[in-house]
Amino acid sequence: MSVKFQLASKEMPLIIVPVVVSGPKATRTTMAIIDTGATGCVMTPAFASEIGAKELEVPKSEKDAHGIGGKMSV
Repeated sequence: MSVKFQLASKEMPLIIVPVVVSGPKATRTTMAIIDTGATGCVMTPAFASEIGAKELEVPKSEKDAHGIGGKMSV
């Protein structure tokens, strides 16, 4: 199977693909970044509300993003 994708830019080689996301209120097609090293996924509060996704309670200790550039709280 092959998937058509694009890179964000030469300076930012992120893999971006179209995805279909379904929730209890709606189904939407959007573009998503594929992060092969990610341990989770995120979406904006507005998008989550639009599709009817539940907000999960996440411990503060798990809200840090780690990467080759360092660590930041999200």
